[in-house]
Amino acid sequence: MPEPELTLSLGRTDVISGESLALEAVLTNRSREAVQVQSSPYVPITYEFQGEDGRLRYSTSGLAYRRALTSGLRLPPDPEPGFVQVEPNQSREFHQDPALYLLEGLTPGRYLLRAKLPIGERIIESPPVPIRVSPAVIRRLAFSHCARHGSMLTVFDHTDKGGEHWVFLRETAGVQLPAGVAVRLRQSAEGRPIGDLTAGVHVGPGLIRRWTVWLEDGELVFVGPGVGPQPGPLPLPLAEPRLAQPGFHLRDYSGVFAVLGNSKEGAIVQIVRATLDGATASPPAAFFDALPERVLARWEEAGAEPAIQLLWADVSGPEVRVFARSYNLAGKPLRASPTELYSRPARLLALELDPLAEESGWAHALFESLRRSEGPVYVRIPLSGAPARPQEFRVPAPPKPVNAWAISGLETGGLLVLAHIEDRIWVTSVRRRDWEPLTEPVGAVQHLRLAASTGRYWGALWVDPASGLRWVSDPRFRADA
Repeated sequence: MPEPELTLSLGRTDVISGESLALEAVLTNRSREAVQVQSSPYVPITYEFQGEDGRLRYSTSGLAYRRALTSGLRLPPDPEPGFVQVEPNQSREFHQDPALYLLEGLTPGRYLLRAKLPIGERIIESPPVPIRVSPAVIRRLAFSHCARHGSMLTVFDHTDKGGEHWVFLRETAGVQLPAGVAVRLRQSAEGRPIGDLTAGVHVGPGLIRRWTVWLEDGELVFVGPGVGPQPGPLPLPLAEPRLAQPGFHLRDYSGVFAVLGNSKEGAIVQIVRATLDGATASPPAAFFDALPERVLARWEEAGAEPAIQLLWADVSGPEVRVFARSYNLAGKPLRASPTELYSRPARLLALELDPLAEESGWAHALFESLRRSEGPVYVRIPLSGAPARPQEFRVPAPPKPVNAWAISGLETGGLLVLAHIEDRIWVTSVRRRDWEPLTEPVGAVQHLRLAASTGRYWGALWVDPASGLRWVSDPRFRADA
């Protein structure tokens, strides 16, 4: 007697670890009677990944994903399940992403993917679909928190085995790092390497999608929020161009980005405005004497017109000096020269900024101690000048030498600090906790970031060359919230 059939269709079966596996599962009722399938609050399809050795490596579902994200929270019971009826010789499509449900991404390797769906007392199984998972080879990575959208944004490049370069966007479904998958945006033109990249954070509520931009061989390349034609590349006659972090997605659905580079007169900046009809750059404006390695951007809307405030550190002299300078969207500087906000005769370990902070916001900096027996100094630097003054805090001395540091630009977790120490990532707080391991032993750690949200969530984000993008939540974030 004919039975219902379940099949899987994937748009791409050669992926990187953590990449979206958005698929279509199709239930076709070959039997002579109608069948009922649960459709809410979740579709009870289980996805299984079998390794080359025949062993089941992963099993996941929408229900498992929901339980993992809400573990430890008191939630109301699920509503009564809803069902859809599939008549004989009719089909029902279900669009799901098992990569999202896995939380941590697939280990690189080859797999057979199957789906199982309960129908009454029976469980039907799809034919297997072979997939290959490779580690992400990442040179560039940008991270920011979009407070208006309540999500974490990670933009990175990937070079595949054929030497082609791709740009990916990983946007969480909520504030938690595990709640997202990486989406392949675009391949670079003619194999050109990818330079700086960033995404636009929303400056107002209710906005959807976002702008993503990157540099390719002296041109700025755009992927906008629409699904139709996109603006073409914008040539930028700048030496050593780089992007301020992050960009901004405006209420009119345009994107605004600050691009910096060198000239004979020193470092200059251009404000780029992108729409689906095209992109334009403002005339070059003076920025600073030399081009800093990293420049942070902050959206300002308190004055007569919107502006972008740029923040950076000058590390060329005996003292590290932190500067800020604001520009309107036409690229005009709002002050004749940069404003020095803070200086300290010590090595800068980290500098971060909340891109959507209020006018009285703070920048966050971490400086090496002048004494080996002491921990670093954490400094909150006022962005509005007098009457606020910098606030300095002593970080506990780390237990062993540190390979890399990371802090957040948000006021989360009592001013948190991450450190890569030997084979683990450790966490401490200026106000609440001493050093403790955040991870078990991990591989190599590159591009370490402290990912935090305005909702008191935090964790660590980094790149492992053997597996790609990695992330871990702080298990104490709910207890400390």
